[in-house]
Amino acid sequence: FSPFLYPEGALTLCLFVWMIASHDARERLWARLEGGCLRLAFVCASVFVAWTAVCAVRQAAPSGFWIERLLAGWVFPMLVAAVVLGRPGMAGVDAAWKGAKYGLVALLPVEIGLYVASFGIPRSFTELAFENRSLKMGGGLKSGIYFGELTLGGVNDIAVFFLVAIAAASALFVFRHRLSRGAYTALLVWTGLALVLEFFCYSRGAIIGLILIGLVSAFFGLRRPALRGLFVPAAMILTLALCSVSSPLARKYWLDQVRVREGSTAWIRWKLWSSWKKADLNPRVLINRPPSGNVMSPSGTTTRAEGSREWFGFGLGNYGVLQGMTLEFPTHNMFLDALVTAGIPGMLLFTGFWGTFLVAAITSARRADAWITCKQ
Repeated sequence: FSPFLYPEGALTLCLFVWMIASHDARERLWARLEGGCLRLAFVCASVFVAWTAVCAVRQAAPSGFWIERLLAGWVFPMLVAAVVLGRPGMAGVDAAWKGAKYGLVALLPVEIGLYVASFGIPRSFTELAFENRSLKMGGGLKSGIYFGELTLGGVNDIAVFFLVAIAAASALFVFRHRLSRGAYTALLVWTGLALVLEFFCYSRGAIIGLILIGLVSAFFGLRRPALRGLFVPAAMILTLALCSVSSPLARKYWLDQVRVREGSTAWIRWKLWSSWKKADLNPRVLINRPPSGNVMSPSGTTTRAEGSREWFGFGLGNYGVLQGMTLEFPTHNMFLDALVTAGIPGMLLFTGFWGTFLVAAITSARRADAWITCKQ
């Protein structure tokens, strides 16, 4: 229950209690959740949390881990969303966007500064992708590694966080004619520095995601004259992609990923994805397997993993330990993580949750397209 002691957790809880104490705020919240994607998203998320808790108890997962993860990763963010939606009009949404803007501007130089303080400037692909990212990153504060430890967590967390931020910032280039010269320059500088941070993180998934953003930006820039401002972030992202494969070793590294060559990261991920039902992928792990077919969970009690895995998964925290890794060790796929954590029902609920946002994004894109057509 440590999330209740975090400053952001305590503040969120206080704001939520203050919000539900107001009759008008409750009415606004219920009105906005009466129908549409928001209500479905809240329902899927709430049922997913409840089902994940049931699976964790059923599979004897370590309670200190799964309770903290559900509170910090799901419950508290939903409370924040409820507080935002409970504000009158668009005040809550506008405040959230403004907070995101100022927070991202402040956080970016901090992240870059912490990376340089922790690792220095990488001078080779080996130092960038293997020494800094894989070997030194796990050293923590005791080894003088401040990057990630003092902000957003792991290197992949940072990469994905700024991937989403870059995608949102790219849309602002469409409205460059509405921005002052200073604001447009600041947007260019921020985007460039964010791409430098992505290069330092060297997350393969984030780089591929950025390339997709660049291709989509270029496509829409070619399709509509009003969207030609998207050529700027597309060109910047293309520059990052070229820098990511600038050395022969980097090109060989990516070629191995494409070919799924044995020993490559892609090969390891494929083994994880294709063998998600096996609790003993790592032959070095000795699992106490009684005649009943049960396996020992990290908490020291048995779980009927073989017979109930499709419905209850392994339980949040069990899968990683049964691979001989840590509680946080994932399958490196969000949907498969939901599957190994909460079984098939959990994966369906998780898919439904993100599906609502996909539907909302498509609907909003159509409205924006109609608005741009009208302006033209």
